[in-house]
Amino acid sequence: KSLLDMYPGDARQLINLSHAQQLSGQTDLAKTTLKQASFIDSQLQSIIDAKATELFGSTDLTAADYAPPGNPLGLKKVLLIDSDDSTRASTRAIFEELGVTDLHEFLDGDTAWEAIDKEGEEPSLIVMEWRIPKLTGPLLMQRIRSKGFLRCPVVVQSSLVKPSDMSIVREMGVANIVQKPADRQSFLKTIIWTIQQ
Repeated sequence: KSLLDMYPGDARQLINLSHAQQLSGQTDLAKTTLKQASFIDSQLQSIIDAKATELFGSTDLTAADYAPPGNPLGLKKVLLIDSDDSTRASTRAIFEELGVTDLHEFLDGDTAWEAIDKEGEEPSLIVMEWRIPKLTGPLLMQRIRSKGFLRCPVVVQSSLVKPSDMSIVREMGVANIVQKPADRQSFLKTIIWTIQQ
């Protein structure tokens, strides 16, 4: 567990954690942890299947649906700011599969800023579109950082901002860029890398 705190989102650490959970009698939690490892890095599926067979005698992890989800990235509060319903829905599904329970969604910059300004606690992560209605991404970033929320990583999920623009948006406090439309694996890799940094 301590290694997972140091390397959040590391699928191999999750596989090891599932073994420890099974040894301590937490079978459903161990299955949930293995499901999250599979979700994070599908390339390790053969290793995950072998571990599931070793621990449970089967690769069937369906009982994990009833176990309380873990949160391998350690994200407490995540803000999702995007006016596109389908992007919000797919991003929400990814965070829910990761076990994030405190997820707040906003359709525009004004509503997001009102909630951020009112809240005293800094979020763990903000995922936002750069061109959002009312208060745009750059202005919202400026307000977030001027409020003193300096540790919270901000990931821009947009088709408008290119990786070549990274040096400019980094000066505004953006940690990373995800191109829209993003497939699940590349989105996860970006989020995990950002959290690890």
